[in-house]
Amino acid sequence: MGLQRASAMPSDLARLETACARLELVLPSDFLLFMQTAQMWGKFRSVNGGYFDIRKDPARCPISDGFLVPFISDQQYCHFYFLHIAPGRSNHEIVWADDLYLGALYATSEEFEREYTGVRSLRHISTRRRLRELHALSPAGSRKVV
Repeated sequence: MGLQRASAMPSDLARLETACARLELVLPSDFLLFMQTAQMWGKFRSVNGGYFDIRKDPARCPISDGFLVPFISDQQYCHFYFLHIAPGRSNHEIVWADDLYLGALYATSEEFEREYTGVRSLRHISTRRRLRELHALSPAGSRKVV
C-alpha cells in the first residue's frame, strides 16, 4: 500500500499543496507530516490492494462548504478515502466513498448529465445521503467520519 507510488509522492504532495493554496485551503499538519515521511506511509499494508494516491486536485464537496481531497484508492480504483477540509477551518474529516461518487465530483457538466442522471443517479443520491448522515452523526470537535 505505502510503497506503490513512493517515487511520485514528493512531487504529488508539492502539487497538491499548490492546488490547496490556490483555494485558500490548509492541509492538516499531521497529514503533511505523514505524507512527507516515507518511513511512516511505507509501513502500511492493505488487504484490498489500497494505496496512497494524492494526484487529484481538491473537489468542492456537494454537501458542505468544504473540499474533498482523495488520498487513498484501492487497486481497482473503485473505493476512496477523502480528506474533507474547508477554508478557514482547522478541523477536518476523513470520508469514504465509492467510484461513482469520485466520478461525479470530477465530471464535467456534460458527463454529469450523461452519467449521473436517471437510474444511476439513485445510487449517487444514496451516497450523498449517507455522507450527509455520517457528517451529522460525527462528534463535535474531531468530526472524523469513516
